[in-house]
Amino acid sequence: MEKQIYGLASGLLKLNRWWLLLLIGGPISISLYAKGSGSIETTNQIIVNFSGAVLLLWLFAIKHKANDKLIENGIKIQILQYFNILIIFNIVFYVLSFFATKTIDSSYNNIQIHYVTPIIIPIVFCISFFGTLFLVSKSLLSAELNKEATFNEYVSTLLLLIFTPIGIWFIQPRVQQL
Repeated sequence: MEKQIYGLASGLLKLNRWWLLLLIGGPISISLYAKGSGSIETTNQIIVNFSGAVLLLWLFAIKHKANDKLIENGIKIQILQYFNILIIFNIVFYVLSFFATKTIDSSYNNIQIHYVTPIIIPIVFCISFFGTLFLVSKSLLSAELNKEATFNEYVSTLLLLIFTPIGIWFIQPRVQQL
Protein backbone atom coordinates (compact mmCIF):
# COMPACT_ATOMS: atom_id res chain seq x y z
CA MET A 1 0.00 0.00 0.00
CA GLU A 2 2.91 2.29 0.73
CA LYS A 3 4.13 1.95 -2.89
CA GLN A 4 0.68 2.88 -4.24
CA ILE A 5 0.49 5.98 -2.05
CA TYR A 6 4.01 6.96 -3.10
CA GLY A 7 3.04 6.48 -6.75
CA LEU A 8 0.11 8.81 -6.23
CA ALA A 9 2.11 11.34 -4.25
CA SER A 10 5.18 11.35 -6.50
CA GLY A 11 3.24 13.37 -9.07
CA LEU A 12 3.33 16.28 -6.62
CA LEU A 13 7.14 16.29 -6.78
CA LYS A 14 7.06 16.97 -10.51
CA LEU A 15 4.84 20.02 -10.20
CA ASN A 16 6.10 23.54 -10.61
CA ARG A 17 6.39 25.31 -7.27
CA TRP A 18 3.65 27.78 -8.32
CA TRP A 19 1.16 24.97 -8.86
CA LEU A 20 2.11 23.29 -5.61
CA LEU A 21 1.74 26.57 -3.75
CA LEU A 22 -1.70 27.04 -5.32
CA LEU A 23 -2.75 23.50 -4.40
CA ILE A 24 -1.73 23.85 -0.76
CA GLY A 25 -2.04 27.55 0.01
CA GLY A 26 -4.87 28.50 -2.34
CA PRO A 27 -7.67 26.53 -0.70
CA ILE A 28 -6.66 27.71 2.76
CA SER A 29 -6.59 31.34 1.58
CA ILE A 30 -10.02 30.99 -0.01
CA SER A 31 -11.51 29.45 3.11
CA LEU A 32 -10.12 32.23 5.31
CA TYR A 33 -11.99 34.88 3.36
CA ALA A 34 -15.19 32.91 2.75
CA LYS A 35 -16.78 33.16 6.18
CA GLY A 36 -20.25 31.82 6.58
CA SER A 37 -22.41 29.29 8.28
CA GLY A 38 -24.13 26.06 7.39
CA SER A 39 -23.16 24.63 4.03
CA ILE A 40 -20.49 27.30 3.44
CA GLU A 41 -18.75 26.26 6.66
CA THR A 42 -18.85 22.61 5.60
CA THR A 43 -17.43 23.54 2.20
CA ASN A 44 -14.63 25.48 3.89
CA GLN A 45 -13.73 22.44 6.00
CA ILE A 46 -13.63 20.23 2.91
CA ILE A 47 -11.39 22.74 1.11
CA VAL A 48 -8.99 22.97 4.06
CA ASN A 49 -8.94 19.17 4.44
CA PHE A 50 -8.04 18.85 0.74
CA SER A 51 -5.18 21.28 1.23
CA GLY A 52 -3.93 19.40 4.29
CA ALA A 53 -4.10 16.09 2.43
CA VAL A 54 -2.03 17.52 -0.43
CA LEU A 55 0.53 18.83 2.07
CA LEU A 56 0.77 15.45 3.81
CA LEU A 57 1.11 13.64 0.48
CA TRP A 58 3.85 16.07 -0.58
CA LEU A 59 5.77 15.45 2.65
CA PHE A 60 5.27 11.69 2.21
CA ALA A 61 6.65 11.84 -1.33
CA ILE A 62 9.67 13.96 -0.30
CA LYS A 63 10.64 11.55 2.45
CA HIS A 64 10.29 8.48 0.26
CA LYS A 65 12.21 10.01 -2.63
CA ALA A 66 15.00 11.06 -0.25
CA ASN A 67 14.93 7.64 1.41
CA ASP A 68 15.29 5.93 -1.98
CA LYS A 69 18.40 8.00 -2.65
CA LEU A 70 19.78 7.19 0.80
CA ILE A 71 19.26 3.46 0.22
CA GLU A 72 20.86 3.80 -3.21
CA ASN A 73 23.95 5.32 -1.56
CA GLY A 74 24.01 2.70 1.21
CA ILE A 75 23.09 5.10 4.03
CA LYS A 76 20.73 3.83 6.73
CA ILE A 77 19.29 6.25 9.28
CA GLN A 78 17.47 4.43 12.07
CA ILE A 79 15.09 7.21 13.11
CA LEU A 80 13.51 7.38 9.65
CA GLN A 81 11.76 4.06 10.26
CA TYR A 82 9.21 5.88 12.45
CA PHE A 83 7.97 8.07 9.61
CA ASN A 84 5.04 5.84 8.59
CA ILE A 85 3.90 5.62 12.21
CA LEU A 86 3.88 9.41 12.42
CA ILE A 87 1.88 9.67 9.20
CA ILE A 88 -0.71 7.27 10.65
CA PHE A 89 -0.79 9.32 13.88
CA ASN A 90 -1.32 12.48 11.82
CA ILE A 91 -4.29 11.00 10.00
CA VAL A 92 -5.87 9.34 13.04
CA PHE A 93 -5.57 12.31 15.36
CA TYR A 94 -6.69 14.75 12.67
CA VAL A 95 -9.85 12.70 12.13
CA LEU A 96 -10.32 12.32 15.88
CA SER A 97 -10.10 16.08 16.29
CA PHE A 98 -13.25 16.39 14.18
CA PHE A 99 -15.26 13.68 15.86
CA ALA A 100 -14.08 13.65 19.47
CA THR A 101 -13.85 17.35 20.19
CA LYS A 102 -16.67 19.71 20.86
CA THR A 103 -16.77 23.40 21.52
CA ILE A 104 -17.95 24.57 24.92
CA ASP A 105 -18.94 28.16 25.59
CA SER A 106 -19.40 29.30 29.15
CA SER A 107 -18.97 32.37 31.25
CA TYR A 108 -17.33 32.98 34.59
CA ASN A 109 -17.67 36.37 36.31
CA ASN A 110 -18.97 37.88 33.07
CA ILE A 111 -15.93 36.60 31.13
CA GLN A 112 -16.73 34.48 28.10
CA ILE A 113 -14.73 31.25 28.01
CA HIS A 114 -14.44 29.30 24.78
CA TYR A 115 -12.49 26.06 24.82
CA VAL A 116 -12.33 22.71 23.08
CA THR A 117 -12.30 19.38 24.89
CA PRO A 118 -10.32 17.12 25.10
CA ILE A 119 -7.12 19.03 24.53
CA ILE A 120 -4.85 15.96 24.26
CA ILE A 121 -6.01 15.16 20.71
CA PRO A 122 -4.78 18.39 19.07
CA ILE A 123 -1.60 18.26 21.16
CA VAL A 124 -0.76 14.74 19.94
CA PHE A 125 -1.61 15.79 16.38
CA CYS A 126 0.75 18.78 16.58
CA ILE A 127 3.56 16.69 18.06
CA SER A 128 3.18 14.03 15.37
CA PHE A 129 3.02 16.66 12.62
CA PHE A 130 6.19 18.38 13.83
CA GLY A 131 7.81 14.95 14.11
CA THR A 132 6.88 14.35 10.48
CA LEU A 133 8.43 17.68 9.47
CA PHE A 134 11.53 16.79 11.49
CA LEU A 135 11.98 13.44 9.71
CA VAL A 136 11.29 14.89 6.27
CA SER A 137 13.85 17.66 6.73
CA LYS A 138 16.44 15.20 8.08
CA SER A 139 15.94 12.74 5.22
CA LEU A 140 15.96 15.47 2.55
CA LEU A 141 19.20 17.05 3.71
CA SER A 142 20.81 13.65 4.34
CA ALA A 143 20.00 12.65 0.76
CA GLU A 144 21.46 15.92 -0.54
CA LEU A 145 24.66 15.58 1.51
CA ASN A 146 24.99 11.79 1.04
CA LYS A 147 25.55 11.37 4.79
CA GLU A 148 23.47 11.49 7.95
CA ALA A 149 22.73 15.15 8.56
CA THR A 150 23.08 16.67 12.02
CA PHE A 151 20.44 18.90 13.57
CA ASN A 152 22.50 22.04 12.92
CA GLU A 153 22.64 21.15 9.24
CA TYR A 154 18.93 20.55 8.70
CA VAL A 155 17.40 23.11 11.08
CA SER A 156 17.02 25.61 8.22
CA THR A 157 15.12 23.03 6.15
CA LEU A 158 12.96 22.26 9.18
CA LEU A 159 12.10 25.95 9.57
CA LEU A 160 11.23 26.16 5.88
CA LEU A 161 8.87 23.22 6.28
CA ILE A 162 7.27 24.75 9.37
CA PHE A 163 6.54 27.90 7.35
CA THR A 164 5.10 25.91 4.47
CA PRO A 165 4.32 28.67 1.91
CA ILE A 166 7.91 29.87 2.06
CA GLY A 167 9.19 26.32 2.32
CA ILE A 168 7.42 25.17 -0.82
CA TRP A 169 9.11 27.92 -2.77
CA PHE A 170 12.62 26.90 -1.69
CA ILE A 171 12.27 23.16 -1.10
CA GLN A 172 10.42 22.06 -4.26
CA PRO A 173 13.40 22.82 -6.58
CA ARG A 174 15.71 20.96 -4.18
CA VAL A 175 13.42 17.94 -4.26
CA GLN A 176 13.25 18.01 -8.04
CA GLN A 177 17.07 17.94 -8.19
CA LEU A 178 17.12 14.67 -6.25
